[in-house]
Amino acid sequence: MDKFLGFQGRIGRGRWWLGILALLVVSLALYFALAFAFGLPMVMSFGTPDGQPTAFTTDNRTASVIGLVVTIALIYPSLSLSAQRLNDRNRPTGLVWFTLLPSVLNLVTGFLGVSYVMTQINGITVPQPTLTGWIVNGITLVIGLWILIDLGILRGTRGPNRNGPDPLEK
Repeated sequence: MDKFLGFQGRIGRGRWWLGILALLVVSLALYFALAFAFGLPMVMSFGTPDGQPTAFTTDNRTASVIGLVVTIALIYPSLSLSAQRLNDRNRPTGLVWFTLLPSVLNLVTGFLGVSYVMTQINGITVPQPTLTGWIVNGITLVIGLWILIDLGILRGTRGPNRNGPDPLEK
């Protein structure tokens, strides 16, 4: 539990992955509990069979607000895990703020409704990414790959570093 509450010290890849998994489970449970409480359908409808739009925009904005609430609730533990993993990699702890960028960009553009437009494809109304949506998706991909590789795959600094002892030597 202490690994979710501080920015000091180091954690190895295994503990980081377990922490990320725990945060994922908590975030999904919290999201679905809030979605249920606000009457949000668990399956989104993009349109009627005759191609007319439904309440997708309202439901999508409600989902974005719920996503924002969940993200805010889990920011500190998420940043704490990532900071400790950055410490293990002997990277500047300030890089932890870049891990928030994909979530913030996706939530803001989703809430504003600028990341997609509704389009007819074979008589079905579906959301299509706009240029803004593609840019946000590209940024999310690049940062996500960096997080995956740097924090989730690469080994930390061998031996002690400025942030403490090697967590694998304990």
